[in-house]
This record gives sequence, C-alpha cells and structure tokens, in this order.
Amino acid sequence: MIADIDQTLSGTLPRLNPTLPEREWWVVSTAVCDYVLMLVCNKTGAAGIVREPSEQEWSEAFFAPSNPYRWHDNSRVEITCEGKQEAKP
Repeated sequence: MIADIDQTLSGTLPRLNPTLPEREWWVVSTAVCDYVLMLVCNKTGAAGIVREPSEQEWSEAFFAPSNPYRWHDNSRVEITCEGKQEAKP
C-alpha cells in the first residue's frame, strides 16, 4: 500500500498521517507511449500510474476511458499528482 506521509515538527522523521483518507484507485485510461495504466483516486482526486502492466491488465484498461474500474493493488500505484488532503463527503 502506498502510505501518505508528512513530516514531524522537527522535519526529520516521516510518519504516517492518520488524517489522510485511504486511497481508492480507479483505472481511467492508458498511456500508449509510456505503457502505463492511468489511475485517479475517487476520494481525493490524486492521479497515479501503474508501470509495466501485464498483458491482461493492459487489455482490460483499453476500455477504461468509457468504463473505469476499481484498481485494488495500491502497492503498484505511483502517485504523480496529489489530490485533496481530505476525503469527499
């Protein structure tokens, strides 16, 4: 799982930030030139990618622009743009 971190008051030790929501990633597209899946967190609006998808993952993602689907392996998501710091109501 990709954990959101913040800095302690001293600015030296990262720690988990319990106030940030759990990510809920959805596959929304592919990037053909980079061969990555493109994802968006439904709770925060953050953007992410999954590098080196399997052939099956790539095939399933082909229809994601018109039929987004939930991505469950958060450990493979590389965040490219942070979203809101609080979950949508």
